[in-house]
Amino acid sequence: MRLFTLLLFALMPALAAIPTAAADDKLPEPTRRELLASQNNLKQMALAFHNYLSAMGYFPNNTYTKDGKGLLSWRVFILPYIEESDLYKQFKLDEAWDSPHNKPLLDKMPAIFGTGLAGEKSNRTTIQYLVGPGAIFPSQVIRGGAGGP
Repeated sequence: MRLFTLLLFALMPALAAIPTAAADDKLPEPTRRELLASQNNLKQMALAFHNYLSAMGYFPNNTYTKDGKGLLSWRVFILPYIEESDLYKQFKLDEAWDSPHNKPLLDKMPAIFGTGLAGEKSNRTTIQYLVGPGAIFPSQVIRGGAGGP
C-alpha cells in the first residue's frame, strides 16, 4: 500500500496541472478535450494499479527472462483491471511481447495507453515508469512471464 501511495503522490502534480490547463480559455477545444482525456486515462491506470495490488499483493511490473530479455510490460498485467480481460487472455505470458503470437496483439492496444494525440491510432505509448534503485519500482521481475514476484 505504501508504494501505491508513493505512486499516487508522484502522479499528483501531473494530475493537478491538467485540469488547470484544460480550463484555460486560451486553449483550443480539441486540446482541452485531449488534456481531460489524458487526466482520465492516468486516473484509470492509477486505479488499475491499486486494484492489481489489492488482488495480487504487489504492483504489476515488467517481466524479463533470466538473461535479461524483456518479456512483457506492466501494461499487459493491468489489462484485466481496465476492462480488457479478453485481450489479456490472448497473450502468452511466457513469451516476449514481440513473439510471433504476441506481437499482433499490439494493434489491439487500448486507447488508455496511447500517445494522447487526437485521431492517432498507434500501437506505441508514452506511458512509462522508472525502474531501479531509488525508484518506486526498485527492480525488474525476472521470470517466465507470470507478471509478479
